Amino acid sequence: MKQGEIYNTGKMYRDTKPGLVYASDYQPNFTNKSIIMNTVSVKKAELVKVLTTNRDIHKKEHEEALQGYLILVTKALKKKLKKVEAGKEFDLNFYNLVKPENHEDDYQNVIDMLGVTGQESVDITMDDYQKYYKNNWSWHGHWHLSNKMYVDAYYATVDTDLQ
Repeated sequence: MKQGEIYNTGKMYRDTKPGLVYASDYQPNFTNKSIIMNTVSVKKAELVKVLTTNRDIHKKEHEEALQGYLILVTKALKKKLKKVEAGKEFDLNFYNLVKPENHEDDYQNVIDMLGVTGQESVDITMDDYQKYYKNNWSWHGHWHLSNKMYVDAYYATVDTDLQ
């Protein structure tokens, strides 16, 4: 292949550049579609059950994070109030305390969509499978990490109350 020629890499065409290999260019042309599984058919009732369970787990985790958030905000406010009362310098910023996000609607929207279809089974993509069955939404990793200190604060208080 000569410099400047256009070549077919499956679904993508690109001008050649000598010495460069693009990993994203490798998309082989398969004639047998069964080799690549782009979608899978699942029973609607089973998918609704999975989504409902995952939504309920998310709701519980969000409520725990929100309680922990309120505990930490209360502690921070008390510290700042002590500074005010003592006449010391203070600020009202809470840079490290961000209200936990609630993504229940992400689950509920899919459940609602499934409720309006008359089909007993639906086709989902690999990305959908990751979200719905593996609970691996694009926001999930960040959400889990950002809420960890809140959940830890919540359980520290619950554990103290139980003693």
